[in-house]
Amino acid sequence: MALSVVMLSLAVGQRAVPPKKVDDSGPVRLMPDGSPVLDRLKRVTMKSRPVDLVSVSATVVAVKDNEGVKFVDLAASKVVAEWKSNDGMSAVGLAVAADGTVWTTTNNKYLVGVTFDGAKATEAARIDLGDSYPNGVALDGTRAFVALSTKNQVAEVDLTTKAIVRKLDVGIAPFAVAVSPDRVFVTQQGGVPPTSGLSAPSAGSAVSVDERGIATAGALAVIDRSTWKVARQVSTGTLPSAVVFDAAKNKVLVACANSDMVVEVDPSSGTTSGLPLNLERGAAPTGLALKAGRLLVALSGLNSVVQLDRGASGWSVTGRSTTDWFPVAVAWQGSQWAVANTKGLGSRSARTAGVLNSYDYTGSVNLLTSAGTPGGKMSDRKFRKMPPIKHVVYVIKENRTYDQVFGDIQGADGEPKLCQFGANVTPNQHAIVRNWVLLDNYYCSGVLSADGHSWATEGNSTPYLERSFGGFKRSYTFGDDPLTYSQTGFVWDGVLAKGLTFRNYGEFDYAGSADGLKDADLYAKSLTGVKLNLSSNIGVKRVKDYSCPGYPGWNMAISDQYRMDRWIEDFEKIKASGDMPSLMMVYLPQDHTGGPVSPVAHVADNDYAVGRLIEALSHSSFWKDTVVFVNEDDPQAGTDHVDGHRSTCLVAGGYVKKGAVVSNFHSQASVLHTIDLIFGIPVPTNKTRIAPAFDDVWADTPDLTPFTAIRPAPSLTARVPATNPYYRFVAGLDLREREVQTPAQMDALNRAIWSSVRPGEQYPAEWAGAHGRGLAAKQLVGVRDADD
Repeated sequence: MALSVVMLSLAVGQRAVPPKKVDDSGPVRLMPDGSPVLDRLKRVTMKSRPVDLVSVSATVVAVKDNEGVKFVDLAASKVVAEWKSNDGMSAVGLAVAADGTVWTTTNNKYLVGVTFDGAKATEAARIDLGDSYPNGVALDGTRAFVALSTKNQVAEVDLTTKAIVRKLDVGIAPFAVAVSPDRVFVTQQGGVPPTSGLSAPSAGSAVSVDERGIATAGALAVIDRSTWKVARQVSTGTLPSAVVFDAAKNKVLVACANSDMVVEVDPSSGTTSGLPLNLERGAAPTGLALKAGRLLVALSGLNSVVQLDRGASGWSVTGRSTTDWFPVAVAWQGSQWAVANTKGLGSRSARTAGVLNSYDYTGSVNLLTSAGTPGGKMSDRKFRKMPPIKHVVYVIKENRTYDQVFGDIQGADGEPKLCQFGANVTPNQHAIVRNWVLLDNYYCSGVLSADGHSWATEGNSTPYLERSFGGFKRSYTFGDDPLTYSQTGFVWDGVLAKGLTFRNYGEFDYAGSADGLKDADLYAKSLTGVKLNLSSNIGVKRVKDYSCPGYPGWNMAISDQYRMDRWIEDFEKIKASGDMPSLMMVYLPQDHTGGPVSPVAHVADNDYAVGRLIEALSHSSFWKDTVVFVNEDDPQAGTDHVDGHRSTCLVAGGYVKKGAVVSNFHSQASVLHTIDLIFGIPVPTNKTRIAPAFDDVWADTPDLTPFTAIRPAPSLTARVPATNPYYRFVAGLDLREREVQTPAQMDALNRAIWSSVRPGEQYPAEWAGAHGRGLAAKQLVGVRDADD
């Protein structure tokens, strides 16, 4: 059966900036974050997220993805066989034995051997390594050496007897593995256990962090195979994501994704030196492949692979080619380069049946040569001068598409038949976009809360996170895993570095219950106005230090009215002091749905809180130099006639245009780019810089007319009947504690919400997820490629 995939991409000439030059003539298309992809590239697409690959034969590569292992015939340009895991898949780990068996690791505990006979992939062996999140694999004859990530160990496994021979404790989060006749080399993404300084937990282990809460340590463990002891720990850059042994020089090469460098390590002395790559921030070298003195480096953040040759005077760059989106692994395929791209052509799918949502990935494998020179750094756009704004209030909400909320608005690109929470449920948001600007061409770069909050607060995403979709075993991050975050930092880090001020309300906070109350009882009490004794858990110390006490974060059993009561209470103190923070982060998650009340009650509750916030701000003396951005973390829970990644973003303030529809392309990173420009902060990463800032929403003169919040007509406490599918779904999955993570769960939730909001109407599955059908009408170009 053929699958058509659709790529979200901007036609050349759109507002996102193309690269200065590319490595060949032909159309250039841009991903949702503005990354360029060349039409002419040779690619094989797949309905998954590739994380690793190895060469199997002259024409075939094995690709590890979030589902299992696919065998790709590059000559025929298609997937010819696949093995699917029933255990999920880990972030890395793929190796080929002398007999052709491909060994890989799963999300929980297995080392699996897969055979390929040219037409069919078959599971040949399964070895239980215990609940350890096994990752990198290296082979030496009949022995496999496997990194056990959550156990902070390395295991030696006899592939003949299918037994663990021995284990060894190493540093934090062992990841990639290489082997020599007498040594084993293991990268540790959390470095060695800290003995002093700042630290934060990652999967239960302490990791050294800086004042921003971002991991600062990475290390290479050199293990003596004869004594089975760690001979030395060598400090590397951060997030060491790949390792290869250079037998000709007895050196080890390590790609350090979060430090933008590749280091060469002398395993005998422990001395290190950096290769002359001269990479810009956010380049993220992630994958390595070495052959006869030639090294390939996959640059996840720059969508390219670079070749270095080792000469008499050392390493030098001799070639570079553009890839698809987010390359994470590379292998020599004869004289060419096979590259696995975990984001590929973006989350695209044109399927019309089955489980459909933003989890519909389209990864890819490129076959490249070193011919030509790819585009270099992206050019900065020249923006009109920002208005005299001193204060930004940045609101993050949860999981809605454009049509779900604004599909009923005439005069913009909406589809009423897909609207679930229209003006009757969200009167405040409708009034805000009528009063200021309506953005009907705005997209989320992330696809679920883990990467969504990274895009919303960092404007970037790391290989550690992008490779975790096979199970999120170490973390489903919401401020609770320092290995997740990019070295470029969060939006508030730039604000603080500028000498400005910051206050947080709920972001990165897991709020607990109060006085033993939970579910409907806690929700009801949170609407009474009584202060609750809620617990708080914020994993990033800097965020905790700048957070408003008593303002709760994630917990679907707490009304957004309670959150807004706490915010207004704090804002009254700020008004009295006359000193408003430069940046306020405000988390209002109730539009996520999934708690004890109906979907309509959740979304109406959230809408009223947004209205109350704008009302309070607009009646204050700060309004004349304040702007409010209201953003969704991701769009995974809805339908949209343009594409499942189109979402809502509100912009309000004295200097914002009145009653305008803005149809220029924008994305989540556009919000952060605009904040950087407002405060004069250096744009920290290429991903943010190429996202079009909001230079098209400003008025020349301010209008300070205040806003009055509207009480939504629906009850904020209504529940659905016990017979309703939504009730049954929520009863079966505790969404108050953990986010929906699987495609099947999200599809079930979306259908349950629809049945609750529009009972008796057929669920519009053809408009769910990443279908991309409306892209061309918005001057976006859809490209369809045949797949399996």
